[in-house]
Amino acid sequence: MKSPCKFFLFLFSISPVYSFCQANAVDKQAPNFDTLLHQAEKKFDLGEYSESLQLNLQALKIAEAAKDCPREAIVNYKVARNYFYIGTHYNKFGQAIKYYEVALERAGRCGVDSIARAALSSLGAVYLQLKEQDTAELYFDRLEPMMGNAPPIEAARFYSLFSAFQLENKKDIEKGLFYAKKAEQIAAASGNLDGLAFAKIRIGGCYKTSKDYRRANDYFQQALTIYENTQNIEGQLFALSLVRQFYVLQNNAKMVEELMYKQTALKDSIFNAKSAEGIAHYQTLYETEKKEQQIKVQQLEIDNQQQRIRFQRTLTGSIAAGLLAIFGFLFLRSRQKQQRRLQEEAIRHQERLLQATVESVEAERKRISKDLHDGIGQQLSGLKMAWQQLSEKWRSESPAQAEKLDGLTNILNDAATEVRNISHQMMPASLRQLGLTAALQDMLQKSFSHTSVKYEFEQMGADGRFAENIEIGLYRIAQELINNIIKHSNAQSVSVELFKTKTHLVLTVEDDGKGFDMENMEDAGNGLHNISSRAKSVKGKIQFEQRSGSGVSATVRVPIG
Repeated sequence: MKSPCKFFLFLFSISPVYSFCQANAVDKQAPNFDTLLHQAEKKFDLGEYSESLQLNLQALKIAEAAKDCPREAIVNYKVARNYFYIGTHYNKFGQAIKYYEVALERAGRCGVDSIARAALSSLGAVYLQLKEQDTAELYFDRLEPMMGNAPPIEAARFYSLFSAFQLENKKDIEKGLFYAKKAEQIAAASGNLDGLAFAKIRIGGCYKTSKDYRRANDYFQQALTIYENTQNIEGQLFALSLVRQFYVLQNNAKMVEELMYKQTALKDSIFNAKSAEGIAHYQTLYETEKKEQQIKVQQLEIDNQQQRIRFQRTLTGSIAAGLLAIFGFLFLRSRQKQQRRLQEEAIRHQERLLQATVESVEAERKRISKDLHDGIGQQLSGLKMAWQQLSEKWRSESPAQAEKLDGLTNILNDAATEVRNISHQMMPASLRQLGLTAALQDMLQKSFSHTSVKYEFEQMGADGRFAENIEIGLYRIAQELINNIIKHSNAQSVSVELFKTKTHLVLTVEDDGKGFDMENMEDAGNGLHNISSRAKSVKGKIQFEQRSGSGVSATVRVPIG
């Protein structure tokens, strides 16, 4: 399940500031302050967090110079919020924490309860993001008594957040369910539909943790219906991912595929909406330019009446230049087509070369694995049997040499084990004999059984056999992803899913570690390049999704039709 932490932080980052501004309208003697605050909020809504920060810092100077305590409280909160959204990309929140603390102190000094509650909830959520549960709990404990006077929307958000904290961090299902139902009751009574939907998701999460999956799915479905009615696309995507997990557990491949298509359509709708806005913008520019052009044409017609003789003299030269431009354009276009064909052929050649390279590497791995198993492995097995007989004989003849004999026996056993392990790494027996599903289960068990990392593996409709190159390719990709998680992510839990649709075999690997910089993937190590090459060699596609502060999700889709 994807972590809802960032969703919480978004919910807690807005309304307390608005409610304070509406309830505590400042005097009209400082228009510069109000203008800066308004401009900063517009930049924030557009996602321009650095520009919003600069404007808020200017407003903060004005508030500090005037020693205006309420204004200092609100602007410090806004500055902290800017630093949080800027720091989310780098998982660094030091400046955000600093300004939240100042906002909390100012709000307490001048009695601005709405800012105090917002700062406490944000600090708790930030420390949850940093996995410092005890510190987060201190802030939540200070916040809970203040919620009696909070507006219903804010109270519902808090109890949803506190439910998640009790469930996911304290592992207390009973308290998690209590606070989630309290949030549901408040949101329903106040007509807060988005708050009601999110409370139902938290209730469903509690039932899922207690393994009451059907009741959990009922609440997820209710939340999805509410988000559909309010046209909250982000909420729909979140609820759909939870409903899909239920049908994965039910081995219902048809519903899983339908829900995946629905999620893809929603993501496309976001893109199309943004595209439509861009089209409307450029259409307006076009119409404006068209009218300006018409005016210019009319002016030219007037000028042409006075300059007809000059026009006739230059007409021949203009036509010649036009023809020359057309011929030049046609030549350039032909050349570009030829270059494009050459590039496409070069890409196809590279793909064939990559596939041949991967196949030759795997063939060599298979050969070495077989040679190790059938050759050195069997020789070592025979040697162990012969050594056992000799060592028993020597032990009886010379008991004083027993310790040396035991040492040599251990060395021989270690050598046999090492050969067996290398043979397995080269080409796992479980992959060759039992198929991809069994091989993945075996790899996960061997990788994590002696660590503190919790893992789960689910498959649906993928327990049969597939083409050898597809099985090997997906196994190597999973192996590389698991190695990266162990070496670099500091993850506490890993989830692996393998399921088959009508046309594709889909592998998903998720972790809750520290993630990596998605913008600099080209500078990443050989691991990610190996994964990409493996996917291309079986005509597959791989997609990485970074969830801020909560790890990475990798999805590989390989055609099987």
